Amino acid sequence: MPRNIFQIMLACLLLVGLPSLTGCGDSGAGDAIVQGTVTVDGQLAESGSVVFHSQGDSPAAYGTIREDGTYVLRVGRGNVDNVNASKIMSGDYVATVQIRGPSIPDAEFEGAPPRPGPLLIAEKFTSKATSGLAHTIKAGRNVVNLELESPSEEELQARAEAAAAKEAEEAARKAAEENTDSTPAEEATETEAETTDTEEEVSEGAPADAGDEQNTEEESNS
Repeated sequence: MPRNIFQIMLACLLLVGLPSLTGCGDSGAGDAIVQGTVTVDGQLAESGSVVFHSQGDSPAAYGTIREDGTYVLRVGRGNVDNVNASKIMSGDYVATVQIRGPSIPDAEFEGAPPRPGPLLIAEKFTSKATSGLAHTIKAGRNVVNLELESPSEEELQARAEAAAAKEAEEAARKAAEENTDSTPAEEATETEAETTDTEEEVSEGAPADAGDEQNTEEESNS
């Protein structure tokens, strides 16, 4: 009898622990599946990332924009066996999006990681304070399509001006560093020149003094 009771208790423990074991790849509990598409000026995006920032206590949810413009939100690694079944907590969220062009190699430092490519969407969509992409996620399956716009001509002009100002500031900084590095050498050269001039003045003055002493002696003898 005790042996049977032990087997029953062990079976119950396994059954209780089974849901947590099968759900370990889901990186936390969730009751909602969120999928959708991302478009820029009506055209499907081909890459980028989406973040849904919770307005409550739920963790942020992330999604990668695929080549066909679709995304699926997840928390952490999500469902590693079936990403389309990844779940997040229901609630109110604000979405932000990042879509950039190809990375730019760093021409200044060899071996340095490439710089991020240009932002291909209006900058307002990158901040939860200005994106305007507020959505209420309900328990169950949700389809949330994100419609974005590319940057306006005014924004592109402002970006170009900011980039030019940054380049000018960087050039001025490098020039200042070069001047600082060359100043000690220039000062040493000037000091050497001053020393040489002083030595020449001394050498030129010495014979004249000797001549004056000889003339003085001759005048005394006469």
